[in-house]
Amino acid sequence: MSLSVRRLSAAAMSIVFGLSAFPAGPALGVEARSGQETAVHAFYVVHSDCSGGGGQRVAIRTPPAHGSARVALVAYRISEGRRCAGNTVKAAVLYYRPNAGFRGTDTIVIETIYARFPTQPVSDVYASETISVSVR
Repeated sequence: MSLSVRRLSAAAMSIVFGLSAFPAGPALGVEARSGQETAVHAFYVVHSDCSGGGGQRVAIRTPPAHGSARVALVAYRISEGRRCAGNTVKAAVLYYRPNAGFRGTDTIVIETIYARFPTQPVSDVYASETISVSVR
């Protein structure tokens, strides 16, 4: 993951990612079926009281070579095993649809933007992530 941080301390940066559903690791992996749209990841913010902080801004930087991807802001139920499981929050969900007949691995590069102080865009934290999708 590459980070671009503007006017934000290391301590504040760890708090930002602590609030996010963005998992740690070099790449996110998911499975999809050929020709069917699949929600591959949800990006959201949860406060300490489990209230939602809104969907993170997500942009597709490199689209998939063997399909299409889109981001939609939706009501998302936090899955079991995560903090605040069962709560519904606003999330930016990344959807992927492989081309009909494609089988193999496809990748999508996304950028998430966390607005630490919405009135001061220079404080935003940017993170790029490569999502690997196995299509069967």
